[in-house]
Amino acid sequence: MLGVLLTSAFFYLYSCPAQGDPTWRPLSPGERLPSSVIQSQLSRTEEELVAQLLAVDLKLARLEVERQDLEERLRELQEEVRQVSETLANAEKRLSTCCRRLGAWVRYFYEYGRFSYLEIIFDAKSLNDLVRRLETVKLLWEREVELKKEIAFLVAGNQKKLKNLEELENEMMLRRQELAEHIKEASRVREQRQAVLEQVRRESLLLAERIESLEREWYGSLVPLQTVLGQLNRLFAEKIKPDRITFQGKTVVVDISARQINRGLQEIMGRPGEYVAVKIIPGCITVAGRNVKENCYFSLKGELYPDASGRIIRFRPYALEINGSPVKESVLELIARDGDFTFALGKRFPLFSITKIVSGRNKITIVAKA
Repeated sequence: MLGVLLTSAFFYLYSCPAQGDPTWRPLSPGERLPSSVIQSQLSRTEEELVAQLLAVDLKLARLEVERQDLEERLRELQEEVRQVSETLANAEKRLSTCCRRLGAWVRYFYEYGRFSYLEIIFDAKSLNDLVRRLETVKLLWEREVELKKEIAFLVAGNQKKLKNLEELENEMMLRRQELAEHIKEASRVREQRQAVLEQVRRESLLLAERIESLEREWYGSLVPLQTVLGQLNRLFAEKIKPDRITFQGKTVVVDISARQINRGLQEIMGRPGEYVAVKIIPGCITVAGRNVKENCYFSLKGELYPDASGRIIRFRPYALEINGSPVKESVLELIARDGDFTFALGKRFPLFSITKIVSGRNKITIVAKA
């Protein structure tokens, strides 16, 4: 799924020149919706790739921890192998010495010692003396044989232990090789995912620039909205009459209905094919309009608030849709920076400072204090 998405997205995007290319152009209105869909897909793809990269990084971290543990175990095992090998060598040396000594005992008592084979039998003074001589030789022989068996058993045990250690070492060496292959493969996958992620981000940025360029062009074509913004001061100072003004000591409360605002808008909208209307609900003011010539309709949402001086009212836009498509925040910030969203109440209340503006149902309420 990811590969199909990337292939289709890249095929679409590679056919679009980058900004700075002489053939670069902003999107046409007809390309806006499919481009937005592709950008959403690219965003999801980017999130998936980031998640995959995190998973690969986690896997690499686990493999690295396992590799370090394995290296430590290998060092300990190799040290144990060295110690067992040393013990085995000493035991084999003792066994060899024991065998030589046993042979020496035999030669000493039977060939070169005080008792030759015949002397043990014929030189005995009595039968008891013969028995004692034979028992002495037997004891010496049994002691050396027992010692030889004991050392041989020790040698065999060490040989078996050494063999087991060597087999374990071979298994660990094989696991180390497997870990190295896993780390290599995970690193390769990470590089691939990182390259794809960077490509997706580049293409997403390019598409975002083209969409933003189209939205800026759209905003520039919103003649009805520009007309309203250019005459906000005149609208509130001359064309709109408050529905109700209430004085409460040093406080004045001014209620202006959406009907009064729309009546004033009709007076300043003199071009045919242009239409603008205001809708007010609690917490939100919506300015909607259309331009038949440009085949364009819009909806701008925001709220009114007084500035720090209390003399100027500002409109803070937080959502703009053109032809049903929401524009990017960067374009909305551009609109907010234009400075056309500020106006005063004219000369009606020169000595009052606005403290609060509340959007209600089909009306706005302005509270000012002297």
